[in-house]
Amino acid sequence: MSEQPPPDELDPGADTATFRAFAAGGDAPSERPRAAGVPFRIATLVVGLVVFAGLVWLLLQG
Repeated sequence: MSEQPPPDELDPGADTATFRAFAAGGDAPSERPRAAGVPFRIATLVVGLVVFAGLVWLLLQG
């Protein structure tokens, strides 16, 4: 495994509000994830079921 570079050589673009809050020992800013919620879960379930049904259909064709 390679060692991490010293903090002064880290990517300055990584210095975001979340990173600063983590480094200060606090919690990350509370932002609700965009893809969280019932509609996203239902859509994910439907897509998964369609893929599963397609695989079963392909297996039964042979």
